[in-house]
Amino acid sequence: MLGLLPREKGFFDLFERAAANLRVGTRAMADLLDHFEDVPAKVEKIKAIEHAGDEITHQAIEKLNKTFLTPLDREDIHELVCRLDDVLDLTDGAASRILLYKIAAPTDAARALAGVLERSSEIIERAMKGLRNIKKADSLLKLCIYLHTLENEGDRIERQAQMHDSQK
Repeated sequence: MLGLLPREKGFFDLFERAAANLRVGTRAMADLLDHFEDVPAKVEKIKAIEHAGDEITHQAIEKLNKTFLTPLDREDIHELVCRLDDVLDLTDGAASRILLYKIAAPTDAARALAGVLERSSEIIERAMKGLRNIKKADSLLKLCIYLHTLENEGDRIERQAQMHDSQK
């Protein structure tokens, strides 16, 4: 009987929109650090992107609350959209702190981390597009492995920056 009921597929659109918005936000952060000029306007742009992400997250949660049959487990959908939103929240928070603490210029490590974050968001966007066709799970697995490699690269950059700072 359950096989006869349609599953709501609109979640995939929301995942893709959230991932695309995340990519735009991380690209804006990388641009802020790579071209450190007109900082208040760039920080405001990142905040606007983060607000757009909040709206997508709210739409997904509202759809989740109104949908009987979902294409993925309810908890997984909730976790996915919330984690995508968290990355944008943290990106916005970092950008806001640049103004708050009156940072004169970004460090090389900050620029490198922003680059890793931007590349990671590109992989996440590709993965969200791949969720529609779960039959190609091996391609999703490869993206996850690459994402983990980028996470390790970010960890390495952060450790090197901490060591550099402690030697001052």
